[in-house]
Amino acid sequence: MAPIVTDTSLNPTSVEDPAASTKIATPIDPELERCAVATTVNGDALELFAVGDDAELYHRTERRSSSTAWASLGRPAALRGGPTAIRTVLGGLLLAACADDGQFHVRLRRSSNKWDAWQAVAAPEGGCAWQPTLLLGADGGIHAFATSPGSGRLWEASWGRDGPPTTPTWGFLSGEASAVPSAELDADGLAHLFVRGPAGALFERAQTRGGGWGEWVALGGGAASSARPPSLAGAQHLMELYVRGKDDGLYRVRQAPVPPPQRTKWQRWEALGGAFASGAAAALNADGLAQVFAIGPDRAVWHRRQLFTAGSNASEAGARWWPRGAPVRPVVEWSRWGSLGAEASAAPAAVQRADGLIDVLVRGADRNLYRKPQVLGAAGTNLSWGAWAFVGGPVRSFEC
Repeated sequence: MAPIVTDTSLNPTSVEDPAASTKIATPIDPELERCAVATTVNGDALELFAVGDDAELYHRTERRSSSTAWASLGRPAALRGGPTAIRTVLGGLLLAACADDGQFHVRLRRSSNKWDAWQAVAAPEGGCAWQPTLLLGADGGIHAFATSPGSGRLWEASWGRDGPPTTPTWGFLSGEASAVPSAELDADGLAHLFVRGPAGALFERAQTRGGGWGEWVALGGGAASSARPPSLAGAQHLMELYVRGKDDGLYRVRQAPVPPPQRTKWQRWEALGGAFASGAAAALNADGLAQVFAIGPDRAVWHRRQLFTAGSNASEAGARWWPRGAPVRPVVEWSRWGSLGAEASAAPAAVQRADGLIDVLVRGADRNLYRKPQVLGAAGTNLSWGAWAFVGGPVRSFEC
């Protein structure tokens, strides 16, 4: 990958963790490294996409007060991975999947709520594997990232606001991935791509202000999980990345502000503790702080969240350069690990709804999907969790 190595330490900085943090003795069920649902937020709606037992793709829309029935979207060909969906700037939905015919397939739902037919799009050299990655750009265009099967070579294409042309131009990003990449936009509207390399180390590559791509940056670490490393752009649009390490604990690495011209710098890895059987899922709470989720050896969903504490961290290097005009960075600490219950048979998914509350989705032991919503108290404070609600199924898992 020929990365640029930063001073990001490979030795994590520990944070308090009251949970036991010993490596899981029994082999991890490979199904817990796979996903069972793809999500995207569309206004007040949560759009769900899953693969049924008949290998067709299904779609369901969930609102706080109502939901639609699952509807089949068919399938373009035998799938190589699961679906990916995003909301377009024009108010539609774009669904994408890689298939065994070597093509990248998309289906568009315009603002009229009617789905167009499946469209075959020329894939990069060698075809595409796993689940594609889509990112809505600051200009309303769409960034598409694909991985070649076997070699793990990474490719990128820029599409228009209404989806791809039939023969898009794919650019080789010179990297090799061993998991589906994740992508985020920063405060300047520039895309950041995160990948797990062949040996488990994490790498980042970001767009430059001139429109091209910078060099690969080695973030270090050692991800045992083969699932997509979840990334977040926090309240100040600084990047965070979460992985399950080789000791089965969860780890986080984040950016911090520094004086111009560099502006941001990757920090040391933080150990979040625990012992987990899946990769992580992560989402932002309404206050802009992160919450992370993973499946424990008991197959329950466990979570840990950031909390504000009194005072401010004025002593942190670069605090006066905190973006968006914030003078100092508030002190943040982590809660203890807590169980949300369930008996999972695939990795969890977490998504922040338009109202700022988080929904967690998981496939249960019966292979049906279940959803657990975050609930706000009557006074507008005191976040809690609602009961697990049946969503439907059964559904297949897929590499993610």
